[in-house]
Amino acid sequence: MGKNSWVGRVVLFLACLAAFGCDSSSSVVTVAGVLVASPSGDVRMAVATDAEGRMTYTVTRGDIIVVESSPLGLSATTHDLTTGVTMSSSSGRAIDESYTMLVGKRRDRQAVGNEITVPLRDVNGARAELIMRAHEDGVAFRYHLLGGGMAHARSFGRMTAGISPSSSLRVHTNNPRKSCLSAPRQT
Repeated sequence: MGKNSWVGRVVLFLACLAAFGCDSSSSVVTVAGVLVASPSGDVRMAVATDAEGRMTYTVTRGDIIVVESSPLGLSATTHDLTTGVTMSSSSGRAIDESYTMLVGKRRDRQAVGNEITVPLRDVNGARAELIMRAHEDGVAFRYHLLGGGMAHARSFGRMTAGISPSSSLRVHTNNPRKSCLSAPRQT
């Protein structure tokens, strides 16, 4: 898939969201889906909500689906991001971060990609953010519970799953608020 073809699909996706997925009756623009892509546009993660406010996500690399439509959600004593979720228009930024590892083959590391922050509200009005990143070698996402959510949350239940059509997917989950998915490059 060429870059122009990908850009055309993103423009079409955003046009559909503007026409059909937005609620203009409130001061906050509600959207039905968001997309983050790596700098080359090859790796993409899309998140959408259905009519009941359940979030799902899909990850693709080029024309290959790496993670099929899979549930995305988190429940805590202060937040319920499993159903009744509304997403608002998101803000994005390019990432170029460098850091040094204490151990490993390469001490100096660099993370280059794109990030979007998606404001969320649960059915009770509790606010959170879904922070999504796309790099050339994978995607990552995490939740940021607002309004003292982490300080007051006593229990967590993660409702996120990854449905992979291929056994080449690597899933990294060492934190209940952060998941990382990646797939090998095609040769």
